[in-house]
Amino acid sequence: MAKLEIKNLTYIYSEGTPAAKKALNNINLRIKQNEFIGLIGRTGSGKSTLAKHLNALLKPTEGKILLDGEDFWHKPKKIRNVRFKVGMVFQYPEHQLFEETVYKDIAFGPSNMGLLEDEIEKKIHMACEFINLDFNLLYKSPFELSGGEKRKVAIAGVIAMDPEILILDEPTAGLDPKSREQLLCQLHYYYKSREKTVILISHNMDDIAKYSDRIIVLDDGNLIMFDSPKRVFSQIDLLKSVGLEPPQITSVMRSLLEVVPGLSDEILTVDEAVEALLNFVKNR
Repeated sequence: MAKLEIKNLTYIYSEGTPAAKKALNNINLRIKQNEFIGLIGRTGSGKSTLAKHLNALLKPTEGKILLDGEDFWHKPKKIRNVRFKVGMVFQYPEHQLFEETVYKDIAFGPSNMGLLEDEIEKKIHMACEFINLDFNLLYKSPFELSGGEKRKVAIAGVIAMDPEILILDEPTAGLDPKSREQLLCQLHYYYKSREKTVILISHNMDDIAKYSDRIIVLDDGNLIMFDSPKRVFSQIDLLKSVGLEPPQITSVMRSLLEVVPGLSDEILTVDEAVEALLNFVKNR
């Protein structure tokens, strides 16, 4: 059984009005437990709308979303429980910080779950360890922190609820390259060690290629592809037709094929490129 299954999902904004717009069109997906999923598409493709459905912030116009085989909306009065199981980190989540201390901000979600204080404390420390947040910051005001630290606090607040599925909408937006790489490494470690399902929305194809097991490609509300990074990024013409490009290193290595015959045209990361070039030099 799939961990998360989307069946014939269609969503129409402002349905029944002159402003009606179909944002998702008959989407079907099956996502497994302990999978790292990349979600890509140009602006307006339906990425955020899909993510909001997965967090039960939107109700399908048609179709169903199943978690462990159970329809999200089978018991509408208990939909809040779904949001504890499927955590979502919005773009620029630090804008949502509001408590007096970092501790209280991270504790907000677990408190709403009805956990006891000692359980909440354990969840907070677990989240801080995974996101590499200094424990000395816990009793500071979140507004005294740097931008990168605020981002970690906001993400820790979702991780502290220990959701089965974690959705991240452009979590590295606005971060410098070093901070971006550190944050993604920490999130990948969380996914691996806790055997969670993670869905990463990003415009950075290099990040998507490096960390994803499979990639969802949306365009104008339609599912274009759902496959491995190598298969997705081998479809250069199709990607360009929907306004997307392969990772930068993939484009560079394909250009090198003209002068260095024999290189693979399926290289997606810098590490793979370095290995391929070293092997070429070694075998000359």
